[in-house]
Amino acid sequence: MNTYHIMNKYGIMESRTIHEGMNLNDPMDLILLIAQRYESICNELNIEPDARWTTMMDMEKAAQSLELDVDALRRLWEFDNSDFIHDIGGIKRHIDRLTGEIGGCFLPRCS
Repeated sequence: MNTYHIMNKYGIMESRTIHEGMNLNDPMDLILLIAQRYESICNELNIEPDARWTTMMDMEKAAQSLELDVDALRRLWEFDNSDFIHDIGGIKRHIDRLTGEIGGCFLPRCS
């Protein structure tokens, strides 16, 4: 495992762990990292997370619908917890799982 360090918006250094062989320029690797982080935060808060594959499918469809590129996905993964949960929660709340479109005028902060 490798540790990736980022500076959050408050100027505090945070760490993110990535597994050997993962590529931060590959959208599907970033989506997996986002789903794992969402699951981890939910577990810390004693909230039952959606299945990892559900979060990954939601994120893949949201990335297509909102035209989120690798940089936007990386920004999302690097966000502090409050911005991260805002975006993931908003996507999960506003995604139409039949069409993959994001409704309700929701626009993630990472876009």
